[in-house]
Amino acid sequence: MTKLKILFWELTGKCNLNCLHCRSKEDKREELSLAEIEEVAKQLRDFASPLIILSGGEPLLRCDIFKIIYLLSSYNFSIALATNGTLINREIAYKISKSKVKVVSVSLDGATAETHNKIRRNNRAFSLAISGINYLKEAKVKVQINFTIMPDNIREVEEVLSLARNLGVSAVHFFLLVPVGRGRTVAPITSFEYEELLHRILKLKKTSGLQLRVTCAPAFKRIEKEMGEEIENFTTEERGCSGGINVAFISATGELCPCGYFPLSVGNLKEKDFTELWNNSLVFNQLRNFELLKGGCKSCLYNKICGGCRARAYLLKGDYLECDPLCIFNSKEVRNNGNNRTKEIRNFFQA
Repeated sequence: MTKLKILFWELTGKCNLNCLHCRSKEDKREELSLAEIEEVAKQLRDFASPLIILSGGEPLLRCDIFKIIYLLSSYNFSIALATNGTLINREIAYKISKSKVKVVSVSLDGATAETHNKIRRNNRAFSLAISGINYLKEAKVKVQINFTIMPDNIREVEEVLSLARNLGVSAVHFFLLVPVGRGRTVAPITSFEYEELLHRILKLKKTSGLQLRVTCAPAFKRIEKEMGEEIENFTTEERGCSGGINVAFISATGELCPCGYFPLSVGNLKEKDFTELWNNSLVFNQLRNFELLKGGCKSCLYNKICGGCRARAYLLKGDYLECDPLCIFNSKEVRNNGNNRTKEIRNFFQA
C-alpha cells in the first residue's frame, strides 16, 4: 500500500480575495469544527505521518487557526501554512514564529503589482503580500513563494525568481494552472508553451540559488530524465502526478479527494475513516495502477515517471485515466510524428 506523504487540508473556503484562477469555493455546508479536525487527526496519527499543508480559501480567516496548528503539532505532524499573505502583520508573524509551523508559502502570481493585482483582483494584494513576507522574515519564519503560471504571467518566471532572492525567501514553487473552479475561465497555455516553460525552469533550477519545485506539471520529471538529470529519491510511487498515490486533500467540509485540483470525493471524513478511504477507495486504487492509464499516457515510455496530470484528464476529458491533454506528446502535431517525437522535441527545446 502506498504511503501518504503530503496532506493538503483546506480549513475554509472563505477568502478575502477573489482571484481569477481560484479552485476553492465557499460551501454552504458547515466547515469541519475543531473537534472534527481532532478526530481526523487521531485517525491520521495511527496511519501515517504526512506533512500537513493548511490552506484555504485563506486559512488565516479561521479564528481558531492557531488552535488548529497547536492541535496538529501536538500529534507530531509537520505543519506548513499556505496563505495569500495579505493578512499577515507583525503580530500574526510573531504568533506563527512561536508555533510549530515549519514553512509559510505566500502566493505571488507576478513579479509586479500590475500583474499580481490583476490576477488577484485586488489593488492592494501585491503590496500586502510583500509586507506579509517581510514580517515573516523579520520573525525568522521560513518562507517560500508559490507562483501559479498562466498566460498573464508566463513570461515573468525569471523576474519572480529575482524578486524571491531580493526578499530572502528560501524557495519558489511553480504551480501549473489546472482548470478547476474559477480557473476554468482562464485561457490555458498551449502544449508547446508548457514544454518550453518546463525546459526553462530546469535550466533555472541549476543556477537560481533557490529551491525550485514544479507542481501540477508531471512532465517535468520526464524532461529531467531526458536531459540526463538524476531524479531525487525517485520511486514508482512518486511519479510526476502523485494525487491519490502519496498525496491527498481534505476539503473544508471533510471531503477526501486525490488533490485540491481534482474535485472527485471518495467519501466524507465526518462519516468514514481516513484509513478505510485511503486503502479501499476505487478511485485511489485506480490512480495507483499505471496499467489502467489510457491513450498516449498508457503507451508512453515515461508512464511510470510522469503519469500525466489525472486532474486535467478528469476535468477536460471526463475520465481521470485518460491521457493528459496538456502534454506535448498528446498534441496532434507531435503524435503524428510517431517514434521520432521524443528526440525531435528534445532537440527543439535544447536549441
